[in-house]
Amino acid sequence: MKIYIWYPVLVSMGLGFTFMCIPPLNPQFMALLGVSYDGLAWLLSGLFWTHSLMQLPAGLISDRYSPWRVLVAGLVIALAANILPFINPHSLILATSLRFVLGVGTSLAFLALIKVMITLAPADKVVAIQGFQGAGFSFGFVLPYLILPHLGEEAWPYSYLVSVAFLLAALVAAFFLPRAALQAPPAGRPAGELKGAAFKILTSRPIWFLGIFHGLSYGSLSNLGSWLPSILADLDGRGDPRAWATAAVALLLLGTAGRAFGGQLLAWVSRDRLVNGAVLLICLLYIVLGLAGGAGLALAAALLMALACGSTYGGIFTLAASAGGGYAATAMGVMNMIGNLFNMGLILVLGHVREHTGQFSPGLLAAGLLGLTCWLAGRRFITLAGKQK
Repeated sequence: MKIYIWYPVLVSMGLGFTFMCIPPLNPQFMALLGVSYDGLAWLLSGLFWTHSLMQLPAGLISDRYSPWRVLVAGLVIALAANILPFINPHSLILATSLRFVLGVGTSLAFLALIKVMITLAPADKVVAIQGFQGAGFSFGFVLPYLILPHLGEEAWPYSYLVSVAFLLAALVAAFFLPRAALQAPPAGRPAGELKGAAFKILTSRPIWFLGIFHGLSYGSLSNLGSWLPSILADLDGRGDPRAWATAAVALLLLGTAGRAFGGQLLAWVSRDRLVNGAVLLICLLYIVLGLAGGAGLALAAALLMALACGSTYGGIFTLAASAGGGYAATAMGVMNMIGNLFNMGLILVLGHVREHTGQFSPGLLAAGLLGLTCWLAGRRFITLAGKQK
């Protein structure tokens, strides 16, 4: 198997695991750090703040310098952020601060990885490989649920240790990449040219709506992976999220499948139609989740939403790359920044609403209505992006 296929999957699995290594053990981390849902929401969202805000700088860095060096730097930072919590495991300030540091590493590694993949893979295979890479990331979301809950009542150290193992494997394997093909342009990108491209991309309405739609797809999958057991526990009347851990696993596996096969769907439907249709379905399913009076209906809506969320991945990223012209990493960085900020907002809103109302329903309904508003405003810009080559 070509390295431009298996390596992005390996790195993405490691990054995905670090993103989702806390939620399967939420009760343990709440007890360890002495926090409630509000504090937990900040711990969960810390990674997304810096991962989001670093997307534009990471894209510019990856376009200007050697993506291999940027990738290695990102992996080293992510490794450090998963080792240093052991200095004082009970410190909320240390744990949250290092999730912020982790976001810097994951942002650099993610954008550099995308640049590596686009550079090494044949042009006609990029969409399909992007789907496999996205599936690897999504499967990395699943693995914490498959591994961590079975390691006992004091399993929290493995949240960090398994992340370290994945990231270390990715770092070692990076030295097998063809570094000669991943060098920076001879004199780097001219600074003025990069600034002009960044301004053009930052003011591109198709890029902004692609980012919002990414937030409604990837962000929704991430949020449901974090909150679904708690949502279902509230609805079943028992109030025990651990009873629904398997539902989160099923949801993330369906999201993984949606990403893996999303590229195949493009043989029958255009990228813009797939993205617009899937995002509309996601918004409607948020409303169903918000109105659901029982756990069964909510679970069915969440599982269907996971498939829709996963199916948009390859289409959104390749549409963003096309819209960025010769600055694919920068364009995808801006798009991904917007999507992650949207995702971060969802995490905080759902946690805050649950803490202060005792239920998730108002937050889910608000997400659905906001999503519908964004879809109505942005669908024609997605169609416009689909016409660009």
